[in-house]
Amino acid sequence: MSVDFGLVLQPGWRPLEPPDILTFNRRAISLLSPEFTTLWTEDHFQKGASPALEAWTTLSFMAAEFPRYRLGNLVLSQSYRNPAMLAKMSATLQYLSGGRLILGIGAGWQDDEYRAYGYAFPSPGVRVAQLTEAIELLRVMWTESPATYHGQHYQVENASCEPRPDPLPPIVVGAEGEKMLKVVARLADGWNTGLPLEAFQRRYALLRQYCQEIGRDPHEIAVSLYAHAYFPGDATDYAERAEALRAGGVHLLGPTPAAALATLQPYAAAGVSHFTIKPHTLATVERFCAEVAPALASA
Repeated sequence: MSVDFGLVLQPGWRPLEPPDILTFNRRAISLLSPEFTTLWTEDHFQKGASPALEAWTTLSFMAAEFPRYRLGNLVLSQSYRNPAMLAKMSATLQYLSGGRLILGIGAGWQDDEYRAYGYAFPSPGVRVAQLTEAIELLRVMWTESPATYHGQHYQVENASCEPRPDPLPPIVVGAEGEKMLKVVARLADGWNTGLPLEAFQRRYALLRQYCQEIGRDPHEIAVSLYAHAYFPGDATDYAERAEALRAGGVHLLGPTPAAALATLQPYAAAGVSHFTIKPHTLATVERFCAEVAPALASA
């Protein structure tokens, strides 16, 4: 199976090199190898005291500045934007970008961020049900004119979303739990996860099972992996960062390109076709593009 890569943009690891989000992102993009085909923004309003750019605004800006790449959100919280408005935003960006949008979306999880910005934070089951309706509503808005949808959580009545997107943006769901995987099986074009390898293999087997139960070919769902990358000269620094990220369930590839490649190869063999990488330094971008991406893509 051939693989390619995506660069995860803001918010960056602190401190950035140089200490400016836009400059870091621009320089990182300038270093990318041909194996990189996508750019991604994370949907966070705040990351502690560190600066963080709003994801959709950033994505729109990058779509205009870097026309070579497809772009997506990794992933939007369905709670933060009314799904009918999100359908209109997506249709607009799909039109303006010439069809390069990938809509990444999830149920939302960061409760302190919800509360800081005044959003209700319902139970996981409610958020999954809202995500299901949000995806259904997006597809109705994109394909019917006028669009009407009546769900328990979201509704539209004779809503126009012209110009409707052509082609339809693929919908990638960020998911790890079993209930979320059922949403992926039924409604998504792609699945993004950051699970450790053994957990990934178990969840992917479960996703294939859910697809079979509803009569869907699991190969219709593109699988992507999210991971950080850091190739420092200081092994202690790497170990401290890796431990901090591991507590949040996130991979830190490294401390060398060879180690990163050894980590990623089993994922590619297991069915991952796209690797979304968040580098901590510009030197990491250079080494990843020289020593990891070409080797994995050509394997």
